[in-house]
Amino acid sequence: MTETGRRSALKTGRTPTDSLTPGAQLPNPKYRASILKSQFEGVKKTLSTEHAAAVFAELPHEFIQEVNDAVAPEWIGLPDGDIVARAVHTVLGTDGAVAFWRQQTVRFAKIKIFRSFVKTLLRLFTTPEGLLKAVIHASNLVSRDMGNHRIVSERDDTQALFIVTEIPRTQRSEAKIAAWEGTILGTFDLLGATGSVESDARRLPNGELRINVHWSNH
Repeated sequence: MTETGRRSALKTGRTPTDSLTPGAQLPNPKYRASILKSQFEGVKKTLSTEHAAAVFAELPHEFIQEVNDAVAPEWIGLPDGDIVARAVHTVLGTDGAVAFWRQQTVRFAKIKIFRSFVKTLLRLFTTPEGLLKAVIHASNLVSRDMGNHRIVSERDDTQALFIVTEIPRTQRSEAKIAAWEGTILGTFDLLGATGSVESDARRLPNGELRINVHWSNH
């Protein structure tokens, strides 16, 4: 697939990893067990044995057991935020985490229980912007209280703004930004498109993130 990438620097004001800001507490994020199970599989199958062991060592044993024992449609709460994203970021760093979530997005599309759904999306949405909007809709089926996501079209048809608002305090981190960036880049890979992302985290302390998304129509 065509190589895509991150732009080299974030806008001034990006907060440190897992930086939290005082304010009203939003509901705890939740994932379907099926998503967390697929993330575990991704760690096992795409990372080295050493890195995979290090990621799982960052996760509470009780959480790993809960995910392994859960039925796929069950909701699993994350009172401490997206701890899988945080564990991956701790072990791999920002660039490694973006690469992991990018690969995970492509891998997700090949998992049996999601394969036909993703194929339908690819048939219906043939542009990066259209598919990103569909991915946001799909994410709402498997996650809750991760913030409000939307795509804002720009003046031309080669860029858009990915905006997340009402981000829970536990999600305001470089780890989660890396996961969002990797997911967007993985979406480009599904289309075989060329593109890039650049995050503006100046509003992150107030629960808002903006990611400038660019792609080529060629």
